[in-house]
Amino acid sequence: MDKPVIQAKQMATYPENVMQVLQANGISCSCDKSKRLVYVLYEGHFGEIYSIYCEGNRGSIDNFTLYPFSVPDGRREEVEQCLAKINGPDSAMGFYIDTETGCIAFYSRYRKALDAGGDAEGITSFCMETHKACLKHQISLYVLTGGRKGKG
Repeated sequence: MDKPVIQAKQMATYPENVMQVLQANGISCSCDKSKRLVYVLYEGHFGEIYSIYCEGNRGSIDNFTLYPFSVPDGRREEVEQCLAKINGPDSAMGFYIDTETGCIAFYSRYRKALDAGGDAEGITSFCMETHKACLKHQISLYVLTGGRKGKG
């Protein structure tokens, strides 16, 4: 009976934990406390990269990142094949083409947010791996899409 109370209490600090990790590593972020979302805006080489951390299913922390690179219709299959190579098999993170914007996006999940008891080391590792993945491929993604900027 105590477990749901403990889990809810641990997740109540997730936005603050994520913000502390990001800010401690010089990554600017903001928090919408009412929606329990953490926002990050990266100044990428070829435009702004938007990233959101949110609560996922079953106590996970999810990250969604949107790049400003629009995928031309004629290159969609080629881009999807390249993204599959970048992603690798059975990864908890990966690139994809966002159906709403037509731009390249990135997704990652920290599955053990609650299981690890709010493990600060695990959350730090998750945030920094996500940050590195978001910035690592921006040049190749820009080239892959032909340098097309997304709408908006």
